[in-house]
Amino acid sequence: MATWAKRMSWTEVARSFHTSWENAFRSVEMAVAWGREYMDLDDIKAIGIDEILWHKGHQYLTVVYQIDEHRKRLLWLGDERRVKTLLKFFRWFRKQRSGALEFICSDMWRPYLKVIVT
Repeated sequence: MATWAKRMSWTEVARSFHTSWENAFRSVEMAVAWGREYMDLDDIKAIGIDEILWHKGHQYLTVVYQIDEHRKRLLWLGDERRVKTLLKFFRWFRKQRSGALEFICSDMWRPYLKVIVT
């Protein structure tokens, strides 16, 4: 399912596999966790931070992508769109890598900006 989720919305993936959106999400989450453990995070210069609505009632996920010219990929997925959520990403990403970032692309969502500025 995670492979299909690269090409289709998670809702479409869930429908295609006759399962719930939550199962599609878990499939992607497991693939991301495996990938995070084995991915090379050196030399990342640009990231994009955004949120996606994952459930009615304003429940969001925070997504962080590598958006370097030579490589675009999902780096991290976190529950909710709060300061503590994005802080978890930067703890995972490590201080040395964060300091090497040249560009951070984000919308004007205050909790994200608060973390990015610090």
